[in-house]
Amino acid sequence: MVSGKALAPSSREPTDIQSLLVDADEVNSVMGTSDLEMVESGDGPDDTVDASPSACHGVIYISGETEYGNADFTEMRWEAVASDTGSVVQSVAKFPSPSDASWFVEDQAEAWDSCRKATITAVDKENGTKTRYQVQSISSRNDKVSALTTVSDMQWQCQHVLQAVSSYVLEISACASSISDEADTVASEVAAKIGSG
Repeated sequence: MVSGKALAPSSREPTDIQSLLVDADEVNSVMGTSDLEMVESGDGPDDTVDASPSACHGVIYISGETEYGNADFTEMRWEAVASDTGSVVQSVAKFPSPSDASWFVEDQAEAWDSCRKATITAVDKENGTKTRYQVQSISSRNDKVSALTTVSDMQWQCQHVLQAVSSYVLEISACASSISDEADTVASEVAAKIGSG
């Protein structure tokens, strides 16, 4: 479930993409929790839900095949931590160049922009369960787009950040009963790791 400012390209970039992700203890610290634990991880895009409208899939889903299927990324790593009180999903994808990463984010920002104030219905491909998201806001600037949604069935809020930093695209989604800038905070931590590579 989903569910800062752009940094200048670094002359040195990390080679271990896993090291760019924020560990569960750091995520718990940002979320003000202690019970978020790893529940899933992967090294490529997937899609477990369909979305309607389909153009809004990327607003509610991280590292989806729908968004990354035709992208020319060379490496990806994502992790999800969750509990009964919230969830955080983080993903980093490496692209051939900073311009490729920026182009991907710009392309997605255009799709997200069409989803302002939309109600997005996600349908689980395996069991058919429907979840409705109401888009509260979408903002875009400097190789970064973010969305705030509410999950009507769970009374949760989710912040989703998509950002290009050097030749990487990072995505962070943070969901809980009350969300402000937690996804943005985690994104800033990941961006700092890329910048200090």
